[in-house]
Amino acid sequence: MNEFFKKNPIVHYAIVLGLVALLCGLVVGLINYITVPVISENALARKEKAYQEILPVIYKDGSLEENILDPVGSVTQINKYFVSDEIYSYLYIASGSNSYGNIEVLIAVDQTNKIIGTKYLTLNQTLFVDKTALYLNNFVGTTADTFPSILNTGASRSKNLIDSLILSIWENHTNVISKLNIKPYDIYFGVNYDLKEAIQFSSTVGYDFKGWTGSKTKNITVSYRDAYDANNNYAGRLFDVSGVGAHESESDTGELTVQFIFDKNGVLKNYLPIKVSEHQFYDTARVYLDSFIGKTITEFTLNATDSDLVTGSTRTSALLKSFLFALIEVNGGIL
Repeated sequence: MNEFFKKNPIVHYAIVLGLVALLCGLVVGLINYITVPVISENALARKEKAYQEILPVIYKDGSLEENILDPVGSVTQINKYFVSDEIYSYLYIASGSNSYGNIEVLIAVDQTNKIIGTKYLTLNQTLFVDKTALYLNNFVGTTADTFPSILNTGASRSKNLIDSLILSIWENHTNVISKLNIKPYDIYFGVNYDLKEAIQFSSTVGYDFKGWTGSKTKNITVSYRDAYDANNNYAGRLFDVSGVGAHESESDTGELTVQFIFDKNGVLKNYLPIKVSEHQFYDTARVYLDSFIGKTITEFTLNATDSDLVTGSTRTSALLKSFLFALIEVNGGIL
């Protein structure tokens, strides 16, 4: 064999190099076999952490369903995060690049087709990054019909790229709604219902609940939309009630929005906490609001001097109570 290799050194070198390459391949394969699952798990953990960061606390016990539809345009992934049939969010990841670098965003759209959370997964830009970092927050609370036009947000190319990513997300969301036939209130108003334009009130409710160590509520607003079924018959009403709660000094505040769903007979069928900022919407809050399901507004019994409602956070209690008082106040025979 040695004589053969001496006479054919090229063959010798080829075999040696082949064995070295084979050994290196085996080592790389082994490392890849060990590390790929870990990398995938870490990537998933980072992604789930990002979801938890942008979703309200009411989603803390939800479940994730990935890649529910094939995305188009700049969107790279469409996921669904849900707590129940009435509480869920679609999570869109979109990415793009410009002359300054690349941007990747994570956007959460709730069951009412409203953006409830935003986050940069990547913000690699070279000009006015601090201002650009703030721009994405402007989309929270918006829908495709209320696109913000805030120009003083840093580099115009960065803004234009972000706007294009959001538009691509709305394009994909429209596709999701169409293909999955999503209409969140079918269960209450029937298939092919129609919601009329919202009418808004500014409630005078702003109680200082004496027994709750200065816990206050303010800025209570109430809007409602009438629902009509496929035959154009009145089917019910959606009330969106929002407000701000505070402890002691008003520096410790938080915003809460709850949607109350009434049927055509004015009976409360369900409620959805659609915006939770700072507040913890504990299970005890749900138990309290659950006690009003099946009643009309005129059957709500409340007393402004009641003690704590035992709904978790005291300021959440104060806000929920103000919301119910506000519903009574603006009702005025509407239902």
